[in-house]
Amino acid sequence: MAVPLPLRPVMTFIHTTAPNDRALVGAFWQNSLQRLKPGDEVEVIYRAVPGRVFKGHVDRILPVLAEGQLQTSGTLMTVESVPMPGRVPVVIKLEDDVSAYQLPAGVIGSAAIYTKHVHHVALIRKILLRMVSWQNYIFGELH
Repeated sequence: MAVPLPLRPVMTFIHTTAPNDRALVGAFWQNSLQRLKPGDEVEVIYRAVPGRVFKGHVDRILPVLAEGQLQTSGTLMTVESVPMPGRVPVVIKLEDDVSAYQLPAGVIGSAAIYTKHVHHVALIRKILLRMVSWQNYIFGELH
């Protein structure tokens, strides 16, 4: 027994994997869900690695959102108690090797998924993604 009254967790278990075996989870708007499918091309940038774009693909789209759960209680539901709609979690598998970079679990980045729909606009999105990646060269610590 770790604590006499277990109201909070006492520890967190972190599964350690090789950097290339990690999966990324991106949160995408629900209106794009109808066009996403496993295997779609993905590009990922990290704030910690400015100027570098990593290639990957959509591994899977998670079938459940956190907003779909409800804590039961003795009170009736009101409009204010209904959660706001969220984003769809999409699991991304990187194809590029990121082991040379120090990227801890939980690192922040941006991703773009390219589908076969309106494919000619993908070039603009690729340019914008690279511009955002270049902006990561300029950062400041505000302490």
